[in-house]
Amino acid sequence: MNTAKDLSKESPTSPRIRVGGYAILARAADKGRADLAGTCGGYHFDCPLDNFLFGFKGVSGNDVKKLLETGSSNEEIAAWLDANGTPKRKQRKKNGPTPAKRPVHTTIQTKKIGSSEFVQRPEWTPRLARFSIT
Repeated sequence: MNTAKDLSKESPTSPRIRVGGYAILARAADKGRADLAGTCGGYHFDCPLDNFLFGFKGVSGNDVKKLLETGSSNEEIAAWLDANGTPKRKQRKKNGPTPAKRPVHTTIQTKKIGSSEFVQRPEWTPRLARFSIT
């Protein structure tokens, strides 16, 4: 059985840490265990970030909470997600869902005007939505 973190004193696991190929799972499990223990501090289980994962797999927060009540480990929850909800290919599971990352421009384009060559700045790409700590 996993023990609940006291989220009023420490942060839950990063949403980028993958368990069984699933991003967000370790963080959601930390918040769910803390919620059951009454030590969730300012964090909320079944928040929009958690639902990003739950919606990806087609399960509900209540389903995962029932597993947490039985003392399931993160790996057992990942195995349950593999067996339940919307089936995903390994490559799709590996690529999503993940928290937004800042886009990186890797190519430099040049533009020739007359006999001079100028470096063109890449088009501006707006930053993707940031997630709160919930």
